[in-house]
Amino acid sequence: MKINYYVVRRYLSWLTEGRAASDPDRLDDWENYEPDMDQMIREAREAGDEVLLKRSLDSLIADPDGRIDAFAGQVHGFDEDDLVALFTAAFDYLWPDEMLSEPGAGPALEFVPMSDEEWAARQGQG
Repeated sequence: MKINYYVVRRYLSWLTEGRAASDPDRLDDWENYEPDMDQMIREAREAGDEVLLKRSLDSLIADPDGRIDAFAGQVHGFDEDDLVALFTAAFDYLWPDEMLSEPGAGPALEFVPMSDEEWAARQGQG
């Protein structure tokens, strides 16, 4: 399934470019990310994108190779392992009763840059 890269990147930028990511001394403590995680999920819920965000995180964590680095942001030099750990911490914090997919078995999502109009049409809103 093709997903709008820009929509997912906007949500994940709360983690990769938010307050916690801006303070390199706080990167190893996931609790520092909780305000950014709260804002990210609040925004996704308001837009009706919570399921999209959850599936996107699950997909990126289960199959990060060649895909997850596109969401690294520009504040801190997150590598693939950092991103998997950060996104896993966010998933566990936001949906503590949900299970992540096994490695390689996540939702088959392709993150594609597209316009708002194209994205709306793909979702049946256009």
